[in-house]
Order: sequence, then structure tokens, then C-alpha cells
Amino acid sequence: MTKVAIIYYSQTGTTHLLAQAIEEGAKNAGAETRLLKVRETAPDEVWGNNPVWKQHVEETSGVKEATNDDLEWADAIIFGTPTR
Repeated sequence: MTKVAIIYYSQTGTTHLLAQAIEEGAKNAGAETRLLKVRETAPDEVWGNNPVWKQHVEETSGVKEATNDDLEWADAIIFGTPTR
């Protein structure tokens, strides 16, 4: 079975939704997947003062952050990043 790591960064949730769709497609094709986010680097006071950003951070608090072990585990890695 192919192992696919889907690693994304999403500030407001759009890239997260795309990552979820990619994961669904990979699973439907028979892959084992890991949906992972990158660590937030913005200070708490920056994202905490933006209601949309704060909501997304809270909604995805259960999504694990990617580690080097995830990269070694995967046969394929898909990255999702915002346009900025």
C-alpha cells in the first residue's frame, strides 16, 4: 500500500479543505494517508486578534503537526500552501 503524507499550511481554512479533498482521493485510490499541518509560526497575539484565523486554529487543533518521521514514513508527499 502506498503511504501518502499530505502536509499543509492554512491560515483561514481554504488550504485545509483542499488537503482534506486530496486525502479523500488518495484513500479512495487505496493509499494509507496522514493529513498533517505545519507548525504555526505567527505569534499568538497576531492570529489571536484575527477572528477567522483564530477560529481555524481552534478547529484544527486536533490535526497533528508534521515531523521528520512523517517524511521518512511516506512514499509520496503532497504539500499545500497558501498563495501569499
